[in-house]
Amino acid sequence: MEISIVFLGYHFQISKNGVIENAGISCGAVAPVIPFAHTACEFMIGKQVNHLNDFEKEEFAKRVLAYATPISDIRASAWYRKEVLFNISKGIFQ
Repeated sequence: MEISIVFLGYHFQISKNGVIENAGISCGAVAPVIPFAHTACEFMIGKQVNHLNDFEKEEFAKRVLAYATPISDIRASAWYRKEVLFNISKGIFQ
């Protein structure tokens, strides 16, 4: 059996000129129910996917993290789950 410590699922609908037209983001193992990160999705609409600056990447990650209410258990602490979620959220645009 494999159980995630944290996961992030996302999709972006991107126009021919690289603008994000639609977004879907959810994260798991960080809340009692898998949350859909509405404000993170809204933040990404209209952005150039290949030209995000560091502030935009960090703001996106903060908005995803706002949906996390993890617990500490044998697999990972709540602090660690938040750190990983923040970092993988920021890292999807590398």
